[in-house]
Amino acid sequence: MEEAAAPVYILLSYLGNKEAAFQLAKFYREGSGVEKDNERALSLLLLAARGGYLPAQLELARNYESGEHRLKMDHQEAARWYRQAALQGDPNAQVKMVGYSKDDVEVMTWLTMAADQGHAKAQEALGFAYLEEGDNEMASHWLGRAVLNGGSPMAARSLGKMLIAGDHVFKDTIEIAAAVVGVQMLVEDANIDMRRVCGQAMGARARGYGFDSVMDQVCVLKKRKVESMAAELRLAEERVIQHVQSASTR
Repeated sequence: MEEAAAPVYILLSYLGNKEAAFQLAKFYREGSGVEKDNERALSLLLLAARGGYLPAQLELARNYESGEHRLKMDHQEAARWYRQAALQGDPNAQVKMVGYSKDDVEVMTWLTMAADQGHAKAQEALGFAYLEEGDNEMASHWLGRAVLNGGSPMAARSLGKMLIAGDHVFKDTIEIAAAVVGVQMLVEDANIDMRRVCGQAMGARARGYGFDSVMDQVCVLKKRKVESMAAELRLAEERVIQHVQSASTR
């Protein structure tokens, strides 16, 4: 298939087709349908990237970043091509630019651009950045969306802690629902911890260790914590119902 396609891509690349140049670069790099030629492959990849072809820019950036395909590792060139791809709106390139940014303002700019496009890791990172700054409103906004998009449990737990602490008024259903999921996780964490401690207390009692009474006391405290967390969960679920009911009557 490559043998038949290669002449077509060669003609199209000479006519200025950047997508064809990118595909032809792969053929030369792999020796598919043409004689393997890494120098020619790089030349065509550069041609496509300089012409603004996004996949070529990303490929070139990755190659410079990793030193693949006989390219010398060059983080400056990697940053250059990631920036070009990021400016074209690629969210993965925008996240990559966070690592090449020199100041916090630039970091927040790239994260926001990627987060606005639904990039879960960017949303999560942005949420934690705002949380560190003490901006709970923006933190809950982005952490909630990160949870919705499959972000880490850490984002949900952070929202759960905010909901339990009551130090923030959640404004939309996404944030509240994500926070409730976080409270559910915190309850499960407390349950696991309680079972561990109470199991140790039972083991100590069975072995006749002298500190079993202390362990029993700790076990009781852990049980109380679980009960308290479960009560918080019920309150959180009630808040979701109230919020939904309130929104439906507007």
